[in-house]
Amino acid sequence: VAIKGIEKELICPSCQELFTHPLILPCQHSICHKCVKEILFACEDSFADGGSESSNQSSPRMKMSSPSMDRLDRFSRSGVGIYTGRKRNSLTPRSSLFPCPGCQRDIDLGERGINGLFRNFTLETIVERYRQAARAAIAIMCDFCKPPPQESTKSCMDCGASYCNECFKMHHPWGTVKAQHEYVGPTTNFRPK
Repeated sequence: VAIKGIEKELICPSCQELFTHPLILPCQHSICHKCVKEILFACEDSFADGGSESSNQSSPRMKMSSPSMDRLDRFSRSGVGIYTGRKRNSLTPRSSLFPCPGCQRDIDLGERGINGLFRNFTLETIVERYRQAARAAIAIMCDFCKPPPQESTKSCMDCGASYCNECFKMHHPWGTVKAQHEYVGPTTNFRPK
């Protein structure tokens, strides 16, 4: 229960998924590396297209809320935010100004752009631990292991129990009647006897 309460803090405000390689913005919010790129490329597309609303909404790379769209329109009309120190065909976007999805402030990444942002390793570690805990919470554990229990690899339909490889070999030794039991992948759905 406690682990579910923290999940909302581990969600990127842009893509609404668990953070992936989070970067720290100048406003101290974190955002996924891929999301920063998508927003910057969307801003660049907006500026290159002259800021027309139809081109903003049809951009396949843009996944932003309407307040962000309004900000992009405002940026494109004002002509602010275009960083022209890069070649047009460069993979790095020219725009270094965009709205933070967390606080909606206008963020200027400066001349270094994405390269000037730091990776949030602490948040990345917390997200990975959360993912592991979530996987363990749904995993079917061996019914016979001594603590700590191992994740089960098979379930015996005849015994109505789940086993890791070692416990299965111990409880269903080769050449015994139990070795003939029907086993399946890990499950909690045992048929009634």
